[in-house]
Amino acid sequence: MSAASGPMTAHSGDSARGRLYRWDDGWERLAVPPDSMPYALAATDGELLAGMADGRILRSADRGERWDEIPARVDSIVAMAVAG
Repeated sequence: MSAASGPMTAHSGDSARGRLYRWDDGWERLAVPPDSMPYALAATDGELLAGMADGRILRSADRGERWDEIPARVDSIVAMAVAG
């Protein structure tokens, strides 16, 4: 699940902020860097991919405990899909 930090913050361009959560006997906040809004989320082969509002794409292989930045950047992310 994703959640913004307040009203009108999810869609405010470069200043967008938000968090990702997972359910594991209760909601747990994932350690996504807090400096941008996670705009798109995809899961494939045991990995999570998060497309951030600032154009970064992050990858986690451990259910969101740690994130690495993929060396690619896009101008705008509004949706994301993974082909397997």
